[in-house]
Amino acid sequence: MLIRVFFITLLFCATLTNAQELKRRASHGVTLRLVDSAIAKQLKMDKAEGMLVQYIFPNSNAAKAGLQNNDVIISINNVLMNDFSALSDMKVKIIEGDQIIYKIFRQGKEIEMILQAIGKPKEQEEGLEFEYGQFSFDQGLIRTIITADKDAKKKPAILFVPGFTCFSQDNMGVNHPYKKLVYHLAKKGFLVMRAEKPGMGDSNNKQKCVDIDFDTEVASYREALKALYKHPKVDANNVFIFGHSLGGMEAPFIAEDFNVKGIITMGITIKHWREYLTEMLRNQIPRLGENYVQAEKDLKLYEVLLYELLVNNKTPSEMILKNEEYGRILQRDFGLVNSDNFLGRNIRFSQSLNNKNCIEAWLKTEAKILSVWGDSDIQVINDFSHRELVDIVNKNNPNNATFLELKGTDHNFLKIGSLEESYRINRGGNIAALLPTHFDYDAIDKIVKWINNTVSIKD
Repeated sequence: MLIRVFFITLLFCATLTNAQELKRRASHGVTLRLVDSAIAKQLKMDKAEGMLVQYIFPNSNAAKAGLQNNDVIISINNVLMNDFSALSDMKVKIIEGDQIIYKIFRQGKEIEMILQAIGKPKEQEEGLEFEYGQFSFDQGLIRTIITADKDAKKKPAILFVPGFTCFSQDNMGVNHPYKKLVYHLAKKGFLVMRAEKPGMGDSNNKQKCVDIDFDTEVASYREALKALYKHPKVDANNVFIFGHSLGGMEAPFIAEDFNVKGIITMGITIKHWREYLTEMLRNQIPRLGENYVQAEKDLKLYEVLLYELLVNNKTPSEMILKNEEYGRILQRDFGLVNSDNFLGRNIRFSQSLNNKNCIEAWLKTEAKILSVWGDSDIQVINDFSHRELVDIVNKNNPNNATFLELKGTDHNFLKIGSLEESYRINRGGNIAALLPTHFDYDAIDKIVKWINNTVSIKD
């Protein structure tokens, strides 16, 4: 099963059509549980409906409205809350200033609460400044967040490009590796830009991250890079891209025709997407608990399934009709939740990615390249792609690429002793417990050293 991290929160994006500046999205600020028959009986409800409030975050809209633990939210803005898909209804998505109408059940009575939404707080960190901006893309605006120290002089700049999953880069949890990475880079003297994927966070694009293809995502980050170059505090001779995981695969496509000084790429493959996924499955399935005999049977299924999905452009629903076993392994290993879903995104993202020639893209860039591999990374498994990338680039542009091995570092920038230990922790579902204490700051400092050495090279 492919390791995936899902961040589930009740933070809804706005839909703005003609705004020139993005407003802040708003958070309901509650954790919820669907009301079942047992809860309905306990609360003396006539029927099981709505969602039970389990926790209310301080200073949230739910707190401002006066919601309490064990209230049941029957509807929000007249949208019935009988399943979690109701939360994606456009009438429930809110931004600062919007009216919110909560209809709740409390102690045998239905109550209506109305308030004007407050926007989500902006990020803060001692010694750092945060600038919230935006750029135009896909009939809307995409949110950017620039993080830097308070020194007014121009700085080397980094566009950070995250991995595969669709989630907001804004106000990530205090222990999120991306947040620690960005803040640490900023404290080291770099101006760091995060740009949301289309439709995420405050962004209000026509298309959403889960629906777009590879080319659309790359195009959005090219616009972000263009905006970064225009920032008055950016040293335009020293702009870098830091791409993690999928972001590292997107980096050479983003950099094309830009005068990018350097690219840091970590946790990537240079193989075609289908080949990479097949190799990943062969290594991960048995090591994450599946019987070896059954794992081999499943790999036989994947041999046909991935070819049909990624080469012949079939949808998961079409393949499941041919063999219901495809549904079983897709749900287990790729998070299948609907007919066109694959790894949490529309299948066409992976189909378009599979068509890309990553090596060709890397050979087009004149940027210096740091290829970073953590030897405890179970998503990458071995150093082949990272070393091969360096060899390929250097044959075309001698000394342009450097390989950096991070001993005991995993895909999430966490310090884990070995690949075997990483499998054991992920198999037990305990990776989140390491986030507060195991972030590998020493690994990031090695990357910072390479950036500083690259910056010092004069054009």
